[in-house]
Amino acid sequence: MNESTSTISNDELQLDFVGLGPVEFPLYDNDEYWGREVPYAVFILIFCLFFIILQFLVMRVMITDKDLKKLPAFQLIGAVMNASWVSMLILSIFLNLNRLISIVFHFKSNRIFSPFTMKIYFSIILVIWCIVCFLNSVGYSRMVYLLPAYTWHYASANPLSAFLRTASANISLVDVLFSLFAHVSIFSYIYFKAALLSRKELILTIQVVCVSVFHVIGYLTWEYFPIPWDLPIGVFIGHVVWMVWNSINPMLYVLINPSV
Repeated sequence: MNESTSTISNDELQLDFVGLGPVEFPLYDNDEYWGREVPYAVFILIFCLFFIILQFLVMRVMITDKDLKKLPAFQLIGAVMNASWVSMLILSIFLNLNRLISIVFHFKSNRIFSPFTMKIYFSIILVIWCIVCFLNSVGYSRMVYLLPAYTWHYASANPLSAFLRTASANISLVDVLFSLFAHVSIFSYIYFKAALLSRKELILTIQVVCVSVFHVIGYLTWEYFPIPWDLPIGVFIGHVVWMVWNSINPMLYVLINPSV
């Protein structure tokens, strides 16, 4: 961002961005802020506490019983995690779409991402979360925790396991490919269309392109690379790839763009 001018009024803040022109940001007083943010904070708190309790149950069972397919705690946490994973992938695609439209097609952004349409989008994602969680929690599909690999896997005996496994893998592929396409398009637009391009903007855009490329590499590694999950070295490689996959963006911030 290369801020050139700013205007502050009682209810909005207007900033000028290179290549975009002025963008308005609403300002809230304390009452409005708490009314908007506290419900989200309470939801996140409840959600995290729920997972902590489930994790204690799972840890207890891991110590006392290894027959994982008969454990309701494992099935419940697997259902919630899988539903959250699928929803997160869809939200990631939606985020990249939002970035692409907001920058490259910014003149259509307010219409496509109006408050009303945003409610529709998030309602659809919530419905998808509920459906996936239901299918995983009632026995149609089931995820179990495999101690040798320290990963969650679909139980093949359930009728919808293969379908949900394929669907989540395909959604993940769409996510990484569209992320790469969106950020390459954003980089091209900023580089060739913006009248002025600051060094910080250039580095930041290159960073997100690199993150998108690594996401593609991570997907190919997890889906197609023959990782020997039955060996300690395979577990180590798989989890290193997964951890770097999830932390590559903040790592690049620290390494090449610490000023941001």
